[in-house]
Amino acid sequence: MKKNCLIVLCCCFLFSLSSYAQPAKKKVEKAFLKELNSILFSKKDDHWWYNGEEIIDTAFYINEAGILSVTKSYKEEDGRFIRIRSEAPVNKIKEIAYDLYQILDYKTKEVTLFESEYNDMKLVEKEKSNYLHIGVTAMDGYKQKKRLEKLLKDLLKYYP
Repeated sequence: MKKNCLIVLCCCFLFSLSSYAQPAKKKVEKAFLKELNSILFSKKDDHWWYNGEEIIDTAFYINEAGILSVTKSYKEEDGRFIRIRSEAPVNKIKEIAYDLYQILDYKTKEVTLFESEYNDMKLVEKEKSNYLHIGVTAMDGYKQKKRLEKLLKDLLKYYP
């Protein structure tokens, strides 16, 4: 009888820990995504690979499998547009890189870049890279980088 009670108590304790961890994980994810998206939406960006007006189709988000993703379109002056999506696993981020842009740097080519043909919505895999472009830095990109580094450190606790 004592053994059964102990098992039940242990299960209850473990269940309460797991139910506490989920809201904490979501809170950390939300803070990380909020910072990424504040950079994304802060300035219309001239990406080093694409020309034209940037339109954000889907802001940064993390799916259930731990894949970080963002989808954008670039509309050129002649009306043509191209659509891109970048996605990569959160747990493979090596560091936050910063120069003219804020970038998520990966150790290996973990970032998959999908691209459409001009004026087409269908995305096809184009290439793999070890950089995921976030956006142009604000006036003080170093402070943004430091905030992102802290948030990433907290986030990676939930993505071993």
